[in-house]
Formats: sequence, C-alpha cells, structure tokens
Amino acid sequence: MACLFVNGLPLGMIWGLIFGFLEGRRLTEFLGLGMSVSFIFASGWTKSAGVYLMGRWGVPELWMPAVTALSFLPLLGLCLTLLASLPPPSPEDVAERSERVPMDGAQRRRFLAGNALPLALLILPYVLLTVYRDLRDTFMADVLKELGVRPDPSFFAKVETLVGLGVLVALAGLWWIRDHWKALGTYHGLISLGALLVGGSTLAFQRGWIGPAPWMVLTGLGGYLGYVPFNSVLFDRLLAATRQAGTAAFLIQVADSVGYLASASLYLQRTFSHGSPAWTRLTQSGGLALAVLVPILLAGSWVFLRASRRVTEDAPGGR
Repeated sequence: MACLFVNGLPLGMIWGLIFGFLEGRRLTEFLGLGMSVSFIFASGWTKSAGVYLMGRWGVPELWMPAVTALSFLPLLGLCLTLLASLPPPSPEDVAERSERVPMDGAQRRRFLAGNALPLALLILPYVLLTVYRDLRDTFMADVLKELGVRPDPSFFAKVETLVGLGVLVALAGLWWIRDHWKALGTYHGLISLGALLVGGSTLAFQRGWIGPAPWMVLTGLGGYLGYVPFNSVLFDRLLAATRQAGTAAFLIQVADSVGYLASASLYLQRTFSHGSPAWTRLTQSGGLALAVLVPILLAGSWVFLRASRRVTEDAPGGR
C-alpha cells in the first residue's frame, strides 16, 4: 500500500504542474489535446518497449518497469526544458479564457464547497472512466492471455496508435468552437458517446460479432474519448465559461485524486480477494456499466450547469 501511494505522487504532480503551464490560453485546447493524446501513444509504446527489453536484453520482469522508464528519462529532460521556456498567457488569452489565479487553502475549500454538486456530477463520470481506463490499460495483456491470444511485442503499440489517432481526429476540431458554453455542451455529448462506444463494442464482442483486437481498439477509442477531455480541456472551458477564479490544474488534480483512489481500491480488492482474477469478465462488466452510468451523470451535470447559467444571466449585472 505504501508503494502504491508513493507511485501515485509523481503521476499526479507531473500532470498538474505541466498543465499549469498550458491552461488559460486560446491554444489550450490544442496544447492540452496533444498532451493528453501523448499518453495514449505512450501506453502502447512503453508496453512494447518493456516486452523488447525483457526479450532482447534479458531484463527481469520485476525490473522491467524501472528500466523502461529510465530509458525515456533523457527525452523527459529535454521536453521539460522546452516547456519551461513558454511565455505566460498574453492579455488576449486572459480576456478570452479568464485569468488563472492560484488559490490558497481557504479559497480552495470555499470553491469546492460552493461548487460541490456540479463538481460531483463531473468527477463521478471521470472516476468511472479512470477505473475503466486503468483496468483496460494495465491488464490488456492478461485479458488477451485469458482469451488465448499471444500477441507479438508490436501489438500494443499498434492498438494504442490507432486509438490515439482516432481520439486526435475526433477532438481536434473542437478547438474552433469559441463559445465556451457550446464547447462545454459538446464535450458532455462526446464523453457520453465515448462511454456508449465502450458499452456497444463490449456487447458486440460478447456476442461474437467482433474479435479481441477490434474490441481493444474500440474500447480504447471510446474510453479515451471520454477520458481525455477531463484531463485537458473540460475544466479549462468550465472556468472560462463561468469566469470563476481558480485554476484548471487544481480541478484536474482533485478529480485525479478521487479517480486513482478508486483504481487503487480496485487493485487491492482484487489482490486480496480469494477468487482468482478474471480480467476479461471484469473488463466487460465495467464497459457495460460505463455505458449506462456516465451518460446519466453527465446529463445531470449539463442540466445543472444550464440552470446555473440562466440564474447568473438573469441576476442584476449578469452577462
């Protein structure tokens, strides 16, 4: 449990710190999408790199994650150096996206208390998507093994490359939507569509209409179509639309902390349960649940946001 905790710290810290450089800009959509899609590609490429290191260089399985990570460390250093050279948001960026002012502890507590219901309706779908993404991503090899499939090392890279390209094509055009409320509504619809794609492709696989490889591609496409907006642009658009003081990086880290707590709880439950893990069955059940719960929660979120927008606009001095 201590190792799970320590492992989670750099993940949440790095993502929030990096996105803090990118938010509040007219190009945030484009930059955040590129940042998010990168970890889809990385998911497949690191798996393939790990298999290669074990097979070609004889790296022991327990040391494979550390050696794989170290091999990418020089590239990480180069990219962080380039990131640090970015200029701050321009006055035009601030006028369109609102100024992003870091909050102290008291301000964060007030923000969360004042937005408890809409944030809960947004964070709960993200938690479900995070757990499903982790389940599919971490145990893809185990699912394939249970299905009797023995993929070559390049299989994972090919699958996630197709998924990454699909998500990039689906989300790239949304950068052109300048109205923040229209963009928020579009993201709500796309996330729901992604959850329905996961459920539909899982049902098709259960009935024998598609094979394991297409199932992996379609569940990845649907899962990341829902997951990526939360990690890159949804909260940025939310702050831009409501003009509330705060940072998207803070909201992303709040959502991440709840999401990864749920993922870690799932791992612990499966590890210490007496039954042997059946990752295929669990992945299928999770995909079907995702298709039902995520659209319902996001429908409630959108109804609440629309109602709060009308109250704001009808108030004296409202926009």
